[in-house]
Amino acid sequence: MINEITLRNVATYDNKGVEIKGLEKVNYFYGSNGSGKTTISEVLRNIDEFPDCYITQPEPDHKIFVYNRNFVEENFRQNEHIKGIFTLGKDQKETMEQIKETKDEIEKHREKISDLNEGIESKEDERNSNRNIFKEECWSIKDKYTSYFKEAFTGYKNSKKNLMKKFIAEADNKNELKKFIDLVHRREALFERTLVKVDTISLIQSTIEFQDISILNTRIIGADDVDISNLINKLNISDWVLQGHAHMHNTDGICPFCQQELPDDLDAKLHSYFDQTYSEQINRLKSFSENYEAYKEDLIAQIKDLINKDHEYIDNKMLQDTFLLIEAKIKDNMNLIKSKLNEPSKVITLQDISKNIIDINVEIKKANESITENNDLVTNAKEAKQVLIGDIWRYLIEQNKENYSRYKSKDDQLDKEINGRKTGKKNKEKHKKNLEEEVSQLQKQVTNIEHSVNEINKRLRAFGFTNFKLATATEKGHYKIVRENGEDVENTLSEGEKTFITFLYFYNLLKGSTDREEVTTNKIVVLDDPISSLDSNILFIVSNLTREIIEEVRSETGETRQLILLTHNIYFHKEVSFNRHNQTLSNESFWIVRKTDNKSYVQQYNDNPIKSSYELLWKELILLKNQSLITTQNVMRRILENYFTFFGGVNLTDIVSKFDDEEKSICRSLLTWLHDGSHHINEDLYVERSTDIVARYLEVFRQIFYKMGHASHYEMMMKNIEHKERDGLDDGISNEEIEMGTKEAASTSE
Repeated sequence: MINEITLRNVATYDNKGVEIKGLEKVNYFYGSNGSGKTTISEVLRNIDEFPDCYITQPEPDHKIFVYNRNFVEENFRQNEHIKGIFTLGKDQKETMEQIKETKDEIEKHREKISDLNEGIESKEDERNSNRNIFKEECWSIKDKYTSYFKEAFTGYKNSKKNLMKKFIAEADNKNELKKFIDLVHRREALFERTLVKVDTISLIQSTIEFQDISILNTRIIGADDVDISNLINKLNISDWVLQGHAHMHNTDGICPFCQQELPDDLDAKLHSYFDQTYSEQINRLKSFSENYEAYKEDLIAQIKDLINKDHEYIDNKMLQDTFLLIEAKIKDNMNLIKSKLNEPSKVITLQDISKNIIDINVEIKKANESITENNDLVTNAKEAKQVLIGDIWRYLIEQNKENYSRYKSKDDQLDKEINGRKTGKKNKEKHKKNLEEEVSQLQKQVTNIEHSVNEINKRLRAFGFTNFKLATATEKGHYKIVRENGEDVENTLSEGEKTFITFLYFYNLLKGSTDREEVTTNKIVVLDDPISSLDSNILFIVSNLTREIIEEVRSETGETRQLILLTHNIYFHKEVSFNRHNQTLSNESFWIVRKTDNKSYVQQYNDNPIKSSYELLWKELILLKNQSLITTQNVMRRILENYFTFFGGVNLTDIVSKFDDEEKSICRSLLTWLHDGSHHINEDLYVERSTDIVARYLEVFRQIFYKMGHASHYEMMMKNIEHKERDGLDDGISNEEIEMGTKEAASTSE
């Protein structure tokens, strides 16, 4: 079934267009000639020819059948043969039952396919929702890290969909996971700075030889075999004696300690005590002191030089803190060595600075690693950037790991469910196609074109058309129109006869098809003014045939699944839309097509807008035309307003322009008279009005319909009601009902 029609950039539908939504099984469209009805039928007849128009596609096995003037022109040229209509025969009971059973089975498969389609759509919606959530999560990751790694997002900054695809593609990234700060530094080196090679930094070198460090732990004292050694060693005054011995030669034989005369052999004994071994140890100590001094100067110079260079790859603060510590330790060590020189017998232990030097060298090694990486980047910048981007994406994937895991698990499950349903649908469609081929083969056994020609001729005779009929042509599968004697009609059919037989042909076409393969195809039927050239008797017949189509649609007893009826004839509209409940049914809709300023638009109504009170207004006018009654004004105004303004979208004041100059004043006078009599209190003024005035304005009233191109409507309404009055026909409408109908029409508004 078609649920929606969009009309745009075609005929009187502009580029803004019109959307017709909420179509039901049975749909009534009313509109005056030229309002845009036929355009609707043409769009439905061949939607592919109108690129800016759109219809919701019906089921694949539904076919749209359109009856309009183009159908007549294409199918009925009186001097050419007409395609035969294949229908199912009525005398093949078993085959027909088999066809019915197979079609029922096809319908079951169609329902199951429809259910599977709904399931697929539901799961696809769920999958799209899951993907949209992940898409937003990926976008949040981008927003968080763009300022750090903008180059990694090149090409993905304006498309959430493409970014999500990138995250999915990188999910299997096997690069080693790097630290965030390392990636930032590498990115700055590659994309922010000018790439130049940097020399590596030399390690801090320790040039001092520490093989004599044991002298610091040695008590340097005199020889043990001298008789004074016991006393010196016992009192532990070796260093004091040594200092005194240095002054003995300048005291003229007086002891520098006790001021007594020195023994003659004391100097010799002291020389023996401070022997060669003692001297050698003192020299070793002095040599160590000198070496340590040189070591200190060199070490401090190396570290200061490194600090002063303020190298970007070195943690300068760490370097300065370590240097201060080393400097303090060296100062302490120098003081210890000095104290050892003053007191050789003293044992000292220097503070260890090797660990501090190692710490500095470790920092230098780390810096050299970064420098090496920098130099490698300079050498292989292009490749290095690619590797960096890969490492960045590895890091981003890790940050999005939980989101991806949740998304992937659900997406895989939904894919599995969707594919399962699609497989089931494919199998059902295959089975359905086999059943349809089976039906096609069965139809070939029982279809023919003779049944349709007999049905059409039977109705022609029943309706009094006995001077022509259809006959099978010599061209296989075709009809021709012939006279009773068998001669071709050539071009002698009247317009009404041609239109009527065309409609009968179309009516029977709905029971079959011009293609044997499509005899039982479900149909969507569009009728566009099937009674435009028919008299009132044929209008009644066509109305009844149309009602048969409507009942078939509602009961679903045939192949017709939907009807869209378009007409400009109010009486025909009323006939086919009548229902005894006098209320809108659940499976029907009502529309009016209007054209204003050469632009068409369509309006939907909750109830049938074509009320029977309109016909009552015409009957009231007939009853009053020979009387000078005040209500004549109101009735005439309401007829004009209902027909031209309400249904046709025409402003009554615009009607004046259709009259010639000398007639314009008469028409304008009529409209003024109508409004004056309809909208003011009736006073003595009306006493002077005669029947001549009424008759004069009734003629202008008639001319309005002729000038506006609606003479046929005026004649139909007048003759139809006059015919009933003349023949004494009673339509069961009382004067009270007429009055009520008049009031109802008077209150009608858009």
